[in-house]
Amino acid sequence: KCLDQTQVTTLITKFRSQVLNFTHDPNGNHVIQKCIQVMSSLAKAAASRNDTDMASSLSDQLQFVVDDVVANVESLSKHRYGCRVVQRAIEFCVEHQKDAVLKKIVEC
Repeated sequence: KCLDQTQVTTLITKFRSQVLNFTHDPNGNHVIQKCIQVMSSLAKAAASRNDTDMASSLSDQLQFVVDDVVANVESLSKHRYGCRVVQRAIEFCVEHQKDAVLKKIVEC
């Protein structure tokens, strides 16, 4: 809650290629959960202000996290910490991202 939107978006890019490592970590999974929650909340807030460009940009910046969750949803769903990240994606992501996660779960 101490970072502004620019700082949050800059920070999340640092996790690219590390999502699964963080997701499997007892402490790191909380970081990924918070990234999902904050970025999705910012995207939804922008959409509610009719700032569709910003909403799209914010959800796009989170997409690499969602892609890793979707690609590994079966194993993450069975993992002690990974399941929490999957839950946050379903709970907080924008609709098209949430739908992708749910669709992949149904396919398992």
